[in-house]
Amino acid sequence: MRDAYALQGMKALITGGKRRIGRGVALALAEAGADVAINDLVLAEDAEMTQEMLRGMGRETAFFGADISDSDQVNRMFDGFLERFERIDILVNNPYGGRYESIRVNAADPFIERVGYVDVSSGVYVKTCGPPQAKLGLRCWTTIT
Repeated sequence: MRDAYALQGMKALITGGKRRIGRGVALALAEAGADVAINDLVLAEDAEMTQEMLRGMGRETAFFGADISDSDQVNRMFDGFLERFERIDILVNNPYGGRYESIRVNAADPFIERVGYVDVSSGVYVKTCGPPQAKLGLRCWTTIT
């Protein structure tokens, strides 16, 4: 049987962590013992709900607003995270740059172009703009939603 608290004391940052896949990942990491900060564009009711759920599990949490397709905002997000948590052990990049509607299969569509841009640029910015001291032993995952 695996240790249910294998991540005890670790510090995690999840982009797109306020709902859906990001919320599920945040709750799973918290259940395994990690303190979890979430990111999204703006603090909204669903982000506050996710944070309440994390606190209810006895975990420390914070919200960092940033557009993860913008390298300057990504750097400020990391700076804020490190100021609050002192280190990053786990990074989950969970970008979504679209709207909540079905995707039309047309590569020239601005919606498809934006989703692709956010998915690709956030993967580059989030994984490469992280503070150098956090990279040693940092666990990183990216989802494409």
